[in-house]
Amino acid sequence: AEKRLDGHASEVHSLSHNVKQRHAELTDMVHRHAGDHQEHLERTVMTLQSNMDQMAKTLAAAKAKLDRMQDSAADCEQRCAAAESRTDALADRLGESERRLEAAVGEPRRQATGSSCPRPL
Repeated sequence: AEKRLDGHASEVHSLSHNVKQRHAELTDMVHRHAGDHQEHLERTVMTLQSNMDQMAKTLAAAKAKLDRMQDSAADCEQRCAAAESRTDALADRLGESERRLEAAVGEPRRQATGSSCPRPL
């Protein structure tokens, strides 16, 4: 019985040693995989951060370009409004000049005929 008990103790000790060894191997494997996974995630995060920084720069450049275009459009609108105002003023002056010319051309006719009515042709 004692021999049998010693055999069981030896078997339990051997199995316990095998379990501990397998546990250590599994623990190492889990740590290795976790480390690899963490490195992969860190690289992914760095890549995403870099992409985000690049997108921010691109967006800032696009916004600056849009601001310049809006300023340019506003400047064009102001110049167009000023040109339209000058055109209106010139049209008014032209109309006034035409009226004065017609009045000046019609005045000698009235003086020559003594009438305020235009002469028939």
